Amino acid sequence: MSWSQLMNDCLNLLLETLNDPAPGLFFDKHKRANAPKRAYRSRHASSPPSTVDEIAQLNELCGTISNGLDVLVDLYTRHNGVRMYQMPNLGTDGAAYAIELYPLKDWDAHTTCWTSDDLAWAMDDCPLYKCGPWRVIGTFGSEAMSIVMFFGGEYKGIQQTGRCYCLGLDGYLGYEEELAENFEQLAIQLSGKRIVDTLDRVGFTGFIQTEVMDGRPVGFGDVVKKYLPDVTRNRYLVD
Repeated sequence: MSWSQLMNDCLNLLLETLNDPAPGLFFDKHKRANAPKRAYRSRHASSPPSTVDEIAQLNELCGTISNGLDVLVDLYTRHNGVRMYQMPNLGTDGAAYAIELYPLKDWDAHTTCWTSDDLAWAMDDCPLYKCGPWRVIGTFGSEAMSIVMFFGGEYKGIQQTGRCYCLGLDGYLGYEEELAENFEQLAIQLSGKRIVDTLDRVGFTGFIQTEVMDGRPVGFGDVVKKYLPDVTRNRYLVD
């Protein structure tokens, strides 16, 4: 299999998930919340293509295309950000998603959150983040877990271009523990049935509400057990 074919296959897995006919998430019994097995409709959403200027800026950031960055450019040429696996009731006003890859214009602002005084202290013992340029390109929508991609640098003898990590306040992965070797691998990890293993690995949980106290929802973490390309066929579907 050629490199270009492998690249296309990785991206196609993500694009096929975005186009699933009736996506859904399945949750097992939750004893603490006294909830039965449940399946919820869980749509995906994608943004329009990036502009020519935005792609030019992305290409400039990527420099010499290597280690999967061409797949990143290909995705953003089609969609300037995607949101995947909409979560069930989170006690919030807006829709929440398990995965979001941010629009290009938002990368710098989300990166600044981790380099400003508010959160920079969390990486005091992580020299990796001083070895080269990186951006927060997305999030796992739980515990403020940010998806980081490097666009250059070398750390402990390993080139970091294209490598992905996870920054979060209460996630399972250490800040220097690799999430994905490159964007092709990340695209696979975010696709379809593979998303369950990925969410488990990073320590993602949804939220199941049990009551309201002082006007705020109270409940427990709810673990995704299965992704369903067509949830309408599941007998546990909750409408």
